[in-house]
Formats: sequence, C-alpha cells, structure tokens
Amino acid sequence: MLVARDTFPPPFAFAVFICGGPPFSEKAIRDERHLRYYENGLDRGGNPVITVPTVHLLGAQDKDLAECMKLVHLCREDARQFFEHPAGHEIPTASKDITNKMVETIQRGIEKAIRAHLKWEINATGHIAGVSFNHVVYLNSYCLRDCTDFVRDLLTDPGIRGVHDLRHEVVASSTSAQKAADFCAKVQHPPKTRTYASYAELVADPEVAIVYVATSQSHHFQNVMLALEANKHVLCEKAFTVTAAQARTLVDTARARKLFLMEAVWNRFFHPQRQGPGVGLFGSHWDCVPCYCSINRSLPDGKLEYNEPSRVVNPDLAGGAMLELGIYSFTWIMQILHHLQPEEEKEAPAVVTAAMNKYHTGVDETTSFIVQFPRHKAMGIGMTTMRVGSGGWRAMPYP
Repeated sequence: MLVARDTFPPPFAFAVFICGGPPFSEKAIRDERHLRYYENGLDRGGNPVITVPTVHLLGAQDKDLAECMKLVHLCREDARQFFEHPAGHEIPTASKDITNKMVETIQRGIEKAIRAHLKWEINATGHIAGVSFNHVVYLNSYCLRDCTDFVRDLLTDPGIRGVHDLRHEVVASSTSAQKAADFCAKVQHPPKTRTYASYAELVADPEVAIVYVATSQSHHFQNVMLALEANKHVLCEKAFTVTAAQARTLVDTARARKLFLMEAVWNRFFHPQRQGPGVGLFGSHWDCVPCYCSINRSLPDGKLEYNEPSRVVNPDLAGGAMLELGIYSFTWIMQILHHLQPEEEKEAPAVVTAAMNKYHTGVDETTSFIVQFPRHKAMGIGMTTMRVGSGGWRAMPYP
C-alpha cells in the first residue's frame, strides 16, 4: 500500500488491520538499505501516509498496543474506524457481543469505502462527456469532443486538488459496443472499463451509481428518466430538457425516489458565481443585466457551417441557438438577478418578450429575450446567435 500509494487509482480501496503495527519506511529500504519504522503520521506533503478508509481492531491487553496506535495515526482521521476489544494480541472469540461490535466496525469502514468509490455511467460518448476513473459513468454516442473533455477531467487524480477520499471509475455506453470501445480508447481509459451496446443494459448494472447524460437534448428526457427509474443519480447536460413540463416530471421523479439530479452548466461553478452579493464580479447592486452568447458559423453562401444532419441545426434533435448557446445567457441572468436574491424574497422571472430569426431548417439561428423581476425592479436582456462571433458571453452592470 505504501509503495503504490501515489498511484492513481490506488491498489486498495479499503483495509482492515488486526493488531497491526507501523509499517517499515519504503524510503529507508530503498535509499538507506535498512529497516526503519515510519515515525511520522504525515508524508512529506503533509498528508496522512495511508489515505484509503481503514478499520483498526486492537486488544486492550496487547503488550504492543502503543506500536499498534502508531499505525492508526498513519491513517486519515476522518476515514478510519477504531475498536478496542478487552483481549490481547489476538482475535477474541469468547464473546459474541465483542464479535458483533467488531463486525459493525468493519461494516462502517466498508460503507465509507463505498461512498469514496462512486461509480458513474456516461450516456453519450461526445464532446462534453469525457469521464473519470472511479465514478462509473454512462456514455452515449452524441457530442464526442465534449464527452472526451468531461471524461478526461474525471480521470484526473483528485489528489491534485487536495481530495484524497474519492476515486472515479467509468463505464461507457453507446448505440453500439464498437462506438463505446472507440471512445474509451480515445480518452485512454484503463483497459478494465466495461462497455455496453445499449443504455438499458448499462443502467441495469448494479455497480453504477450515477449517470452522466450527454446525448442530444431531444433525447435528454427519455435518457434521464431511464436512469432515474433504475434508481441512478443523474448529471444531465444542458439544455436540461426541451420543455418545462419535461423538466418538472424529471424533478418530481428524482425527488420521489430521493435521487440526485442536476443540469450540467459549468459556468454556475465559476468562482465569481459562488460569491455573495457585493463580492467579486457581481458588485453590490444590479438593475439591468444584458447577456450575449454567440458563435460565428456563417458561410459566404448564407448557410451555417454545419452539415444539414447536424444536431445543432436539426429541429428533430432540438437544435438551434437558444438550446445550444442561449442557456448560458439565461444562466448568467438567473445567477445574478434571481439566485442572489435573499431566500425569503425569491421571485421567479416573468418573460416579457422573445423574438427569433429562423434558419432554413426550422431552428432558431438568433434569439433575443427579456425577463423581468417586477418586485425587485430588475430586468435581464439575453441574446444568442450563430451568426456573429463574440468571443464568449459578458454580463455588464447598468450604471
């Protein structure tokens, strides 16, 4: 465990030590050619030497109890379970009560290990969905580049962010086993990654805990509902659903089953977004927030730079500027003008007006909208387009 503790994922997810003493220092063995016990509970980075969940069963009459406690202190305090029985350097068998308490201690340790090893499934092997290693994720066939980004982020060792009690694992699903396998090869996922040729087969996997849905937004409702009905937690890409009624149905289902359900909009987690009123980007007061999100895909012949079957311009796949890009403009408005309202004064927005220009396929290529918060005398003005490049979206305070 010590030699491989810096590898990701670690070789063990859980350990039980029965009257165990401190380990030898692998550095002393390697560099000094002699045996020396670990004497410090922290490594050179200031972290516990053993970071996985552990259980320690010790004897109160053990003459080496002090040495056993040194091993306890090498393990993470918030991840270790400890039980001291009245016997010595042994596993007591005389008392059923003592045996039951040891079993309960081990069970608590196992529960910690399970919580630390959350498995995802990725529904969409696309641009957003790139997955990680100890949450099993469910991948599906749209958005290859996005999917790759998300999975690669998940595969990054959480230890670089100071997180040592969590690992990620992924399984992949697509419309064919070959597509799922190709995706795993693209993100360089470990060879043991399981793949599935159907979403139904994937959500039936009892080891999967959470599903990441990154299919085309036209399919979000049925894909999310499939996962919820299989009692899986869900992270669903934007736009969450095509209609408000679909969103309400999914939220009601998740609440009834006590499941986690969230729309994956990354700018909600930008650092300034999490500041309170009067802090950082938001300033102390906002009366009007104009937000603009665009991407220039115009060609000289007046068409957009997308093939006709592309989901971005396909009405059957819920394409168009509003669901593809406008979600960011609307999110900024809601973050600033709605979510920063005091809880006791929360006011839902009223849509004052909206207008759009259509592309020849029937989707919107440019959409503008105005939302109002009458009681707070605040207004948000949003625009999104696939005709003009802006370099991103901006939020500007009214003077």
